[in-house]
Amino acid sequence: MLVYEYDNRLLEMEEHRDEDSIEFLITFREVAPYAAWLRKVEQFFDRNRDYTDVLFYKYPGGKYRVMVRPDYYASFLAELFKAHLLRKLEWTLDADEAFTAESKGQG
Repeated sequence: MLVYEYDNRLLEMEEHRDEDSIEFLITFREVAPYAAWLRKVEQFFDRNRDYTDVLFYKYPGGKYRVMVRPDYYASFLAELFKAHLLRKLEWTLDADEAFTAESKGQG
C-alpha cells in the first residue's frame, strides 16, 4: 500500500476510487509555481504512448481533476513526488500483504 503526504498549506488533494480509475481533485492555494510543477507531471505522461493512463482536466482557480488508471497509480504518485508536490511517499504493508510476504519467505 502506498502512503503519501502533501503540504496542506500549499495544496489540497482528495482521492476517490472506483472500479476503473482513481480520481484526484487537486486545488492549489497559490497557483504559481505549483501549477507549473503539475504541468511537468502531465508532460511526463503525455510523452508515453498510452493515452488513457493519466488524464488531466484544468479548472479555474487552481483546480485540477486527474483521472488515473489503477495500473498507473504508483507511477503517478512517484511523479508527483519528483515534482515536489508530495512531501512523503512510502510503501507500507497492510495485514494481508504482510501475511502474503511472510508465507513466501520474504518477511
